[in-house]
Amino acid sequence: MDKLNEIRKQLDTRWKQIDKFESSVKSYGDTKSQWRRKFATKEGELEALKVLFCASVLFLKSDFFLFEKSEHKSGSSISINVSQAIYEFFGYVDVQ
Repeated sequence: MDKLNEIRKQLDTRWKQIDKFESSVKSYGDTKSQWRRKFATKEGELEALKVLFCASVLFLKSDFFLFEKSEHKSGSSISINVSQAIYEFFGYVDVQ
C-alpha cells in the first residue's frame, strides 16, 4: 500500500506541474495577442500620420506654386524656394 500511495503522490505532483505549465503557456498566449493588437493599432496610427504628412506637404507645395506664380506675374524679384527648404528640413518626401 505504501508503494501505491507513493506513486499517487508522484502522479499528483506531475499533474500539478502540467497544470502550471499549461497556465504559463496560456498566459504567454494572452500576452502575445495583446501585444499584437497594440502593435497593429500603432501601425495603423503610423500609416495615418504618413498619409497626413504627405497630404500636408502636397498642400504646402501647391500653395507655394500658386504664390510663386503670382510673384512672377507681378514682377517681384523675391524668390523663395520652398521645395528646397522642405527637402533640406525633412529630407526627400515621396508624395506619390
